[in-house]
Amino acid sequence: MSSDGSGPPDGGGGSLPDVVGDDARSDGTADASLANDGSLDRGVADTGAPDVCPANACGGCGALPGSIGGSCGTCGVYACDTGTKTLKCNDPGVTNMCPTWCTTHPAPLGVAAGDYQCLDFDNAMAPAATWPVTATGMGMVSRTNARASSPTYSLMASVTAAHEDVGTIAWNDVGATPITSISVSAAISPTTMAGVVPPSNGGAEILCLASGGNRTCLEYTFNQSGDNFTGFYVGWQFVGGAAVAGQCPLTVTNLTANIWSTVTLSLDVATHAIVVTINGTTVTSSCSGQTASDTVAKVTVGATTHSFNNFSWTGYFDNVQATVRR
Repeated sequence: MSSDGSGPPDGGGGSLPDVVGDDARSDGTADASLANDGSLDRGVADTGAPDVCPANACGGCGALPGSIGGSCGTCGVYACDTGTKTLKCNDPGVTNMCPTWCTTHPAPLGVAAGDYQCLDFDNAMAPAATWPVTATGMGMVSRTNARASSPTYSLMASVTAAHEDVGTIAWNDVGATPITSISVSAAISPTTMAGVVPPSNGGAEILCLASGGNRTCLEYTFNQSGDNFTGFYVGWQFVGGAAVAGQCPLTVTNLTANIWSTVTLSLDVATHAIVVTINGTTVTSSCSGQTASDTVAKVTVGATTHSFNNFSWTGYFDNVQATVRR
């Protein structure tokens, strides 16, 4: 360097590089050239057209991840977000609140909301305050995803042989006006039954209605004593003064194992008529019991058996509808 500091550093060769800063390659040659006006030309053509981002359906810029109203998440739907001007997924599944089977099955016309219950078990077990669980002996009842008529949960109930077992849920409906009819409908999938068992002297109760001293049940027996009958039938009893009881045969006596069948049991208080339907077909004929007027009804879903029954029973219940008309 010269004494006035203007010269090159010692050993620098005495000359300046052609290009300084980032524009110099490692070999010392320039990566860009000077344009005629003295500015640095980096080889990018400028057409003069402004940058354009295509508009989307939400009023924003750029492609959207889906379409408005399209499915997303567990059970969500895409909608425009006014802030970001893109799509957002409104998904009730985030809080386990996806619409379920019961969402589309409200109370029938003319039935008060308090006189109707619908259970599909998809988001939760039946509320204990409304449908208390009874599990005694070796009986079991629980919510499960092992099977389901509508995705993705159902209720499993199980009782054992030669025991006093209960595995049920039940709803008590209390009102001020006399009841005219009660019904319960459920999708039922019984499991495959065991092989040969000794004769039994009764049945296991699967669906039950009770009001006005009457208790009417859809029952199942296996190798019944006397006639070796296996299958479903109606059993009823009335306690109001002298106790009376009776049974009604069904024209279809069995449900296909491991397949869902929709079964409805109903009781007309005025006519005493008891009707059972399986998959929409009536399977009772001139079945009637006895009952008295009442303002309170009880609906029971699940299995109850007794020590005189030598068979076990396990089944799944889904899409339960209990209806009381007044």
